[in-house]
Amino acid sequence: MIQQRPRNLSETLYARTSLHCFRTDPAILYGSARNLGNQLRRKSIPQLVIVLGVFIYAASNAFLTGGLGVAARDIGMSEFQVGIILGLGALLVIPTAPVWGTIAEEVNRRTLILISLPMVAVGPLAMALVFSNMMTLTVTSAFWMLVVARSIKGIFGGALLTTTQALIADTTATDWRVSGMGAMGASVTAGALFGSILLWSAAGCGIAFGFFLLVLGVIIAFAISYVCLPNVHAAAGRKSTEPVPVRNVWHFFLMTFLGFTSYAMIVPTIGLRLVDGLNLSSTDAIATAGLILALTTFALTISQLIISACRTSVSVSLFWGSGLGVLIGLIALFAAERVLSTAIAMLIIGGSLGCLVPCLMGGLSLSVGPGVQGKVAGLNIAFRGLGLAVGPIIGTWLYRIDMNAPLIAAAIAMLLLLPTSLRKFQPALS
Repeated sequence: MIQQRPRNLSETLYARTSLHCFRTDPAILYGSARNLGNQLRRKSIPQLVIVLGVFIYAASNAFLTGGLGVAARDIGMSEFQVGIILGLGALLVIPTAPVWGTIAEEVNRRTLILISLPMVAVGPLAMALVFSNMMTLTVTSAFWMLVVARSIKGIFGGALLTTTQALIADTTATDWRVSGMGAMGASVTAGALFGSILLWSAAGCGIAFGFFLLVLGVIIAFAISYVCLPNVHAAAGRKSTEPVPVRNVWHFFLMTFLGFTSYAMIVPTIGLRLVDGLNLSSTDAIATAGLILALTTFALTISQLIISACRTSVSVSLFWGSGLGVLIGLIALFAAERVLSTAIAMLIIGGSLGCLVPCLMGGLSLSVGPGVQGKVAGLNIAFRGLGLAVGPIIGTWLYRIDMNAPLIAAAIAMLLLLPTSLRKFQPALS
């Protein structure tokens, strides 16, 4: 009887690690494991190069969000002016991302990323110059300079996010698409965590020093991208006039909006809950909330890294498992009576959301053909940004009514997301 040969590497490794393999040469097992490691490295290293710019962009956003308020007050700006600088850059991503998605179907993806990276550096560079006193400006002049710089960073940040998602779709096989999107999601959250750590570590040297380091990071990312970034044409041979199949993808946009809105409703109220529910002082609440949110971001990163390391498929069970995980975390947060239980609840929410996001991005990408990857990526970034923009507004407004109202609203959003995920997944023909 002729033994059937395994079809791929995973089947080979499975066959050689069954019970009968212990009666064979151990070198066979070692060789199979080494080949599997080489295969994973071949998939991971190009993805790391592609998402490097997104990592630096997310780090600069986290550093800016955490450090601008105090630094701007020191030179005479008001809290309202700080809010305009921060909010305007974030809001500009929403309308411009779909436009960049259309442009990404006309322009080489690599070229667009290489154009976006230096423009993203404009924000940190302007802020480094202002806060290092290298430029003598009035408060009004400094304010408008930072508004323009932050706007440029936000606009081209939308281009960077959109094009990176489209390039991942171009360079990953269908059975590794969710994995690739997990790498992008992990780069965003890991970048945010790195930016927060950089803010803490650079405090003694001055915030301008941190901004200069971020500019240096963009330069390094540009150099690596210029040398290593794959050269993939945008439309992959298809006409860029191909429309977005809305009937096949609308539910992914809705789930993206609901998922990020529910999360964004909770985050700004954590410190308030520690004060009002657990009777912590304002100083202790700020420090504790910062630690809890850092751990939540870490959980988001780890769960997405796990997804990126596995060949994960788009399935209703993954949607429901992730969504139910978020609901369990919300219930635990509602019942939390100590700091530890609050932290555990947020870890559950962060880890569950980290599994949900790559599945949404991967499902969206697989639902359309190569000719519209940039367009759907731009729309996805827009709906994601819209959720992150309206979530804090809704959450803080509801908190004024009742401390637990944001949790109830977030739970309702997740309950709307779950039945939406039951819609039959129809992958597009490549």
